[in-house]
Amino acid sequence: MKTTYSVGIVVAALIVGILIGYGWWGRSAARLAPVQQQVATLQSQLEDSKKNAAELEKENAELKQALEKAKK
Repeated sequence: MKTTYSVGIVVAALIVGILIGYGWWGRSAARLAPVQQQVATLQSQLEDSKKNAAELEKENAELKQALEKAKK
C-alpha cells in the first residue's frame, strides 16, 4: 500500500512539473521564430563587418607602404 501511495505521489509530481514547465517555457517557445530571424540578421551583419574590417586592414597596410616609400 505504501508503494502504491509513493508511486501516486511521484506520478502526480511529474505531471505537475510538466504542467509548470510548459506554462513557463511553452509561452516563450512561440516567440522562437522572431528570435531566430534576429539571430540570422545579426550574423549577416557580423559577416559584413568582418569583410569591411579585412578591407580596411588591407588599405591600411597599403597606405603604410606608400608612406614608407614617400619617406625614402
